[in-house]
Amino acid sequence: MTTLTYPRPSLRQRLLHTAGILLFIAVVSWAWRGSDFAFGKLTMGLPRMAEFFGRMLPPNIEVTATVLQATVETIQIALLGTVLSAVASFFLGVLAATNLTPKWIHQPVRWLLSVLRAIPMILLALVFVSTVGLGPFPGVLTVAV
Repeated sequence: MTTLTYPRPSLRQRLLHTAGILLFIAVVSWAWRGSDFAFGKLTMGLPRMAEFFGRMLPPNIEVTATVLQATVETIQIALLGTVLSAVASFFLGVLAATNLTPKWIHQPVRWLLSVLRAIPMILLALVFVSTVGLGPFPGVLTVAV
């Protein structure tokens, strides 16, 4: 039976590793100071947090119908958006395939897919709300995209 032995890293590798760790520590401490992070503020806010969670008990039964209706609407949005997305992705996937379409088709389609992937969902939702108005429909469009 043999054992594996690893060569000791060179001086250059050890220095680079140490420099990387020091740089990481410097960046984290810079972010810590810049964000005004303080455990004292967090502990001072604990009573407010306890009061917030305390107001949740006992639950208000009067809002059950509204909550159930909103839950059903959310499931409908997710379901329809996913189905529309699957149908659209089939066609866009075929158009984006390099072995099925010429270059002048698959390159713009891939570019479009990359752009859509890069846009945050909340921004798409805002665009769709401003386009079609409030309601579940902009949510369906957002999930579909």
